[in-house]
Parts: sequence; structure tokens; C-alpha cells
Amino acid sequence: MDTPLIRAVHVTKRYIMGEVHVYALRDINFTLYDKELVVVLGQSGSGKTTLVNIVGGMDVPTSGEIYLGTTALHKKSERALTAYRRKEVGFIFQ
Repeated sequence: MDTPLIRAVHVTKRYIMGEVHVYALRDINFTLYDKELVVVLGQSGSGKTTLVNIVGGMDVPTSGEIYLGTTALHKKSERALTAYRRKEVGFIFQ
């Protein structure tokens, strides 16, 4: 089988606001392959933007692993993520 284009393994993103822990993502798993069409749907506050920001290197997960091909994005430094955003991904903000 082909190497996945993007793979998320037990990705969680948690924000701490004082004593309150807010989960934007909790234990997300998915695998996307080249030439697949994917739609991310969900109600407001369900974590869609958080997920896209993590895959795009604009944010990092609290826990879990995110891969672009065989590259472990969750292990990249801020400098390496900047280079990744500059050379590999594009964002269109609404």
C-alpha cells in the first residue's frame, strides 16, 4: 500500500484556562492518501480549524502524532515548522 499523505495518531489539543481544561480535539485518528478528496464537517467549536492548523504546522498537538508522509510534524522545531509552512502548505483565510 502507498505511504499515507497525512496521518494523525491519537491527536489531542487541550487548552488550559485557569483550572478549566478545554479540549478542541480529543484522540483524533485518520489517514489520508494522495488524490483523496476530504471534507471536514462539524458544528461550531468542534475543532475543525484546530485540526487544519495542526496539519498545516501553525499549531502543535498537546499529545499524539501527526505525519506528513514519513515526516513527523509533531517533532519539528518552530523553525522547521516555519520552513514547512513556507515551502509545503498554503492557507486561504475566509
